[in-house]
Amino acid sequence: MQAAIESTAPSAWDVWGGVFVVIALITTVLAVVSIVRHRGDLSTRVTTVWLIITVIFPPLGVIAWFVAGRRAAQDKN
Repeated sequence: MQAAIESTAPSAWDVWGGVFVVIALITTVLAVVSIVRHRGDLSTRVTTVWLIITVIFPPLGVIAWFVAGRRAAQDKN
């Protein structure tokens, strides 16, 4: 009977999952920096809500900020 060979090399899913996590972290940090830079254009409550949404729901919050929130903050100028 042949013993099962355990591979220590990561599978393709592990690699792509890691890439996704790194991209999600980088974009979340960029969104948080962008939100903080626009805090003068937004009220404290709105800034806090955007930060919470971005941190709790990273992919969706980041996309929402860069599509809607940032544009709204720039339109106030």
